[in-house]
Amino acid sequence: MRKALAFMAYAYVVFILIVSLSRFVIGVLPGEVPNSDKYAHAIAYMLFVIIWGAYLTSRLEIISKDNFIKQLVKAFLFGVVLGILMEIAQWLLTSYRQFDVFDMLANTFGAGLGLLIMRFSLKYFKLMKKSGF
Repeated sequence: MRKALAFMAYAYVVFILIVSLSRFVIGVLPGEVPNSDKYAHAIAYMLFVIIWGAYLTSRLEIISKDNFIKQLVKAFLFGVVLGILMEIAQWLLTSYRQFDVFDMLANTFGAGLGLLIMRFSLKYFKLMKKSGF
Protein backbone atom coordinates (compact mmCIF):
# COMPACT_ATOMS: atom_id res chain seq x y z
CA MET A 1 0.00 0.00 0.00
CA ARG A 2 2.85 2.38 0.82
CA LYS A 3 4.34 1.99 -2.67
CA ALA A 4 0.97 2.72 -4.27
CA LEU A 5 0.59 5.86 -2.14
CA ALA A 6 4.13 6.95 -3.02
CA PHE A 7 3.38 6.51 -6.72
CA MET A 8 0.12 8.46 -6.38
CA ALA A 9 1.81 11.27 -4.44
CA TYR A 10 4.64 11.77 -6.91
CA ALA A 11 2.37 11.29 -9.93
CA TYR A 12 0.06 13.98 -8.55
CA VAL A 13 2.98 16.42 -8.34
CA VAL A 14 3.71 15.71 -12.01
CA PHE A 15 0.02 16.20 -12.79
CA ILE A 16 0.03 19.60 -11.03
CA LEU A 17 3.19 20.61 -12.94
CA ILE A 18 1.70 19.63 -16.31
CA VAL A 19 -1.67 21.22 -15.71
CA SER A 20 -0.16 24.40 -14.27
CA LEU A 21 2.35 24.97 -17.06
CA SER A 22 0.55 23.65 -20.14
CA ARG A 23 -1.40 25.60 -22.73
CA PHE A 24 -4.69 23.78 -22.35
CA VAL A 25 -7.33 25.13 -20.00
CA ILE A 26 -8.62 22.87 -17.29
CA GLY A 27 -10.90 23.64 -14.43
CA VAL A 28 -13.39 25.96 -16.07
CA LEU A 29 -16.91 24.85 -15.26
CA PRO A 30 -19.53 25.11 -18.01
CA GLY A 31 -22.11 27.85 -17.83
CA GLU A 32 -21.99 31.12 -16.01
CA VAL A 33 -20.12 30.14 -12.85
CA PRO A 34 -17.95 33.12 -11.91
CA ASN A 35 -14.35 32.30 -11.02
CA SER A 36 -14.92 28.62 -11.71
CA ASP A 37 -11.19 28.07 -12.13
CA LYS A 38 -10.73 28.96 -8.44
CA TYR A 39 -12.90 25.97 -7.51
CA ALA A 40 -10.65 23.76 -9.64
CA HIS A 41 -7.57 25.17 -7.89
CA ALA A 42 -9.09 24.52 -4.46
CA ILE A 43 -10.12 20.96 -5.35
CA ALA A 44 -6.72 20.17 -6.89
CA TYR A 45 -4.81 21.29 -3.80
CA MET A 46 -7.31 19.69 -1.41
CA LEU A 47 -6.62 16.38 -3.18
CA PHE A 48 -2.90 17.14 -3.07
CA VAL A 49 -2.91 17.39 0.73
CA ILE A 50 -5.09 14.32 1.11
CA ILE A 51 -2.83 12.21 -1.12
CA TRP A 52 0.42 13.50 0.38
CA GLY A 53 -0.99 13.31 3.92
CA ALA A 54 -1.92 9.66 3.34
CA TYR A 55 1.49 8.90 1.86
CA LEU A 56 3.47 10.60 4.63
CA THR A 57 1.31 8.97 7.29
CA SER A 58 1.81 5.54 5.71
CA ARG A 59 5.54 5.93 6.30
CA LEU A 60 5.10 6.22 10.08
CA GLU A 61 5.94 3.19 12.22
CA ILE A 62 3.58 4.25 15.01
CA ILE A 63 0.69 6.59 14.37
CA SER A 64 0.16 8.91 17.31
CA LYS A 65 -1.87 12.10 17.20
CA ASP A 66 1.28 14.26 17.33
CA ASN A 67 3.22 12.58 14.53
CA PHE A 68 0.03 12.29 12.44
CA ILE A 69 -0.52 16.05 12.72
CA LYS A 70 3.15 16.72 11.88
CA GLN A 71 2.82 14.75 8.65
CA LEU A 72 -0.38 16.57 7.74
CA VAL A 73 1.26 19.94 8.35
CA LYS A 74 4.15 18.86 6.10
CA ALA A 75 1.68 17.93 3.36
CA PHE A 76 -0.15 21.24 3.81
CA LEU A 77 3.04 23.31 3.67
CA PHE A 78 4.26 21.36 0.64
CA GLY A 79 0.95 22.09 -1.09
CA VAL A 80 1.06 25.80 -0.27
CA VAL A 81 4.67 26.14 -1.41
CA LEU A 82 3.97 24.20 -4.60
CA GLY A 83 0.96 26.41 -5.34
CA ILE A 84 3.05 29.55 -4.91
CA LEU A 85 5.89 28.16 -7.02
CA MET A 86 3.47 27.18 -9.81
CA GLU A 87 2.12 30.72 -9.98
CA ILE A 88 5.65 32.14 -10.09
CA ALA A 89 6.61 29.58 -12.76
CA GLN A 90 3.58 30.57 -14.85
CA TRP A 91 4.69 34.18 -14.66
CA LEU A 92 8.38 33.52 -15.40
CA LEU A 93 8.30 30.52 -17.74
CA THR A 94 5.21 30.97 -19.88
CA SER A 95 3.72 33.66 -22.07
CA TYR A 96 0.29 32.00 -22.12
CA ARG A 97 -0.32 31.74 -18.35
CA GLN A 98 -0.64 34.55 -15.85
CA PHE A 99 0.42 35.06 -12.25
CA ASP A 100 -2.72 35.32 -10.09
CA VAL A 101 -2.71 35.97 -6.36
CA PHE A 102 -6.29 34.70 -6.16
CA ASP A 103 -5.16 31.36 -7.61
CA MET A 104 -2.61 31.14 -4.80
CA LEU A 105 -5.35 31.90 -2.28
CA ALA A 106 -7.59 29.23 -3.82
CA ASN A 107 -4.69 26.75 -3.69
CA THR A 108 -4.08 27.57 -0.02
CA PHE A 109 -7.79 27.34 0.80
CA GLY A 110 -7.98 23.92 -0.88
CA ALA A 111 -4.87 22.74 0.96
CA GLY A 112 -6.51 23.86 4.21
CA LEU A 113 -9.64 21.87 3.37
CA GLY A 114 -7.49 18.83 2.69
CA LEU A 115 -5.79 19.33 6.05
CA LEU A 116 -9.15 19.47 7.84
CA ILE A 117 -10.45 16.37 6.05
CA MET A 118 -7.29 14.44 6.88
CA ARG A 119 -7.31 15.65 10.49
CA PHE A 120 -10.57 13.80 11.09
CA SER A 121 -9.24 10.54 9.60
CA LEU A 122 -6.74 9.69 12.37
CA LYS A 123 -8.81 6.71 13.59
CA TYR A 124 -8.99 5.36 10.05
CA PHE A 125 -5.21 5.48 9.64
CA LYS A 126 -4.68 3.78 13.00
CA LEU A 127 -7.00 0.96 11.90
CA MET A 128 -5.19 0.69 8.56
CA LYS A 129 -1.83 0.44 10.34
CA LYS A 130 -3.12 -2.27 12.70
CA SER A 131 -4.42 -4.32 9.77
CA GLY A 132 -1.03 -4.20 8.02
CA PHE A 133 -1.54 -1.57 5.31
